[in-house]
Amino acid sequence: MSATSRRPSRMSTRLRLFYLCPDYSSHAGGVRVIYRHVDLLRRNGYEAFVVHERRGFRDTWFENATPVLSWSSQRHSLHNSLPLRASRYVRRSLSQVSGDPMPLHLREPPSLDIRPTDVVVIPEVFGPRLAEVAPGIPKVVFVQNGYEAFFGYPRVPQPGLAYRHPEIIAALAISDDTQRLVQYTAPGLKCHRVRWSLNSTHYRLAHDKASQIAFMPRKGADDARQVLTMLASRGSLEGYRIRPIENLDEAGVAACLRESLIFLSLGAHEGLPLPPAEAMACGAIVVGYDGFGGREYLLPDFAFPVPSGDRLAFAQTLERVLSLHKERPSELRDRAGQAASYVAETYSPAREEEELLGAWEHVLASLAQSTPELNTLNV
Repeated sequence: MSATSRRPSRMSTRLRLFYLCPDYSSHAGGVRVIYRHVDLLRRNGYEAFVVHERRGFRDTWFENATPVLSWSSQRHSLHNSLPLRASRYVRRSLSQVSGDPMPLHLREPPSLDIRPTDVVVIPEVFGPRLAEVAPGIPKVVFVQNGYEAFFGYPRVPQPGLAYRHPEIIAALAISDDTQRLVQYTAPGLKCHRVRWSLNSTHYRLAHDKASQIAFMPRKGADDARQVLTMLASRGSLEGYRIRPIENLDEAGVAACLRESLIFLSLGAHEGLPLPPAEAMACGAIVVGYDGFGGREYLLPDFAFPVPSGDRLAFAQTLERVLSLHKERPSELRDRAGQAASYVAETYSPAREEEELLGAWEHVLASLAQSTPELNTLNV
């Protein structure tokens, strides 16, 4: 059965899926994935929504017309937008009783009506407090970074894990690495793999490249600084422009990647990092860390992976790529083309949709078996 032919039955008229999402003020690939899940589910007949913290907030750095609800009746203003420091605001405050950094999903009850026949989807960064959200409502954890899932837990482990709470009925994992981590930690919890997809409108192969090395300084800025300084001191960067990617919308990021010869991957612990795959799709040669979650696509056949945190190896590998570009540019160009084809096929929109719909079919079918109210919805 194709992804587009799947439709929920009468369930869609009653059951709603609420994807909680923080009010980030800058780019976060994980937010875009949440929006896309909701778009795909609605296209296939499900009643799904993004639920931000405050009224009036919507992410606008990428194009979307996704239905957005608010958890709180508080109105959004610029001063209460959260900067993108991944999920550090959650990490710092999960153990606190109160405090502005804590997301409103945890600080107050919802202003919207959530019924027992609904399902709430919660980001993994809520850590040990997952089950506190919407008591009595079935919950699915969306784990986009398994390495973020356990911040907020005590240093000395205590019995019990939020993922084992009876209201946590399943998990969605963004990568094979994340799925293995969740299954190992919570072996009784069903965890479904749902990969993201690449936007081929923006992230497409370009052959004409500038002598440009791009990177995103919001992750691994110190690593980039040391690696590039080491090569500059050796004269290896002469003739190359160094381009930090920041303060751009999605179209601007994609344009930068299409013109860049090389992209530096700097993430340390990632669920499934988007930027290196987007760079590969644009024909940039990726050098750097796979973040563990990126091991499934940052392969030696297509890219130049470096052991995580090894800055000397990073510098040496980047210098080797620069030499290869000078001596055998066609070899590098062929590798870039193969990489673009690989990620475009592996992370296609059709594949994402098929996995997402399949996961929710299993989640809701399992929920119906244990929830009498849902048995009447023909799940």
